[in-house]
Amino acid sequence: MKIRNPILMKLGAVFIYYLLKLLYATCRVEIILLDKTADPYDFDTEERFLFCVWHDQILTAVTARRCPAFAALVSRHRDGGILNEFFRLHRIKGIRGSSSRGGSQAIRQMMDEAKGQHVAITPDGPRGPRWEVKEGVVFLAAKSGRRIVMGGYGHSSCWSIKGKWTDMKIPRPFSKIVIHGGLPISVPEKVNKQEREHYRMMVQQQLLDMTERAERIARGEKVEDYTSSLQKAA
Repeated sequence: MKIRNPILMKLGAVFIYYLLKLLYATCRVEIILLDKTADPYDFDTEERFLFCVWHDQILTAVTARRCPAFAALVSRHRDGGILNEFFRLHRIKGIRGSSSRGGSQAIRQMMDEAKGQHVAITPDGPRGPRWEVKEGVVFLAAKSGRRIVMGGYGHSSCWSIKGKWTDMKIPRPFSKIVIHGGLPISVPEKVNKQEREHYRMMVQQQLLDMTERAERIARGEKVEDYTSSLQKAA
């Protein structure tokens, strides 16, 4: 059943907020950063980034640790109302828009917000395909001058709530969560179509890598040093 009433949306968001806060309080969280200066949970960092996280990991991204000043893109669809209220409770400014509805306006708003806030993006949302980065984040990075930082999230044990095109991952009580931050990517202001695709693939591959590494570490597996693996692949 879809909730349309604004009051019910707010009540639903409050219920979900406190329920998840209680759940995540039981979990152990480990943060691994390839670049110590690009920490999404650092309140004192001077640089403002564009943080990318897969759509199915968004609840963990905003609930596992308290976030500093963020702006986040939220779908204009009414179903995005609960998520927008959920973000508000986390003191995250929701900007209503999507790649298919109101996207251009939302991007302009995000560029304004980026002057003083980090910007969080789910690059495979709002309609998928799952784990496929869209060009929007590359465009925003080029126009705003902000570096892109990928965040992979892994759970030692979790539930997957089925959706239309992706699941939503929620950790089980007392499980381990690993947050794996990638290497920042800078995009030149002027890029042609071929270059945009190059940067899009860079973001996608590193986000996939960070997610895989986070999942393996959460399960207790050993992983190779990331910089060493890059050198071997070159």
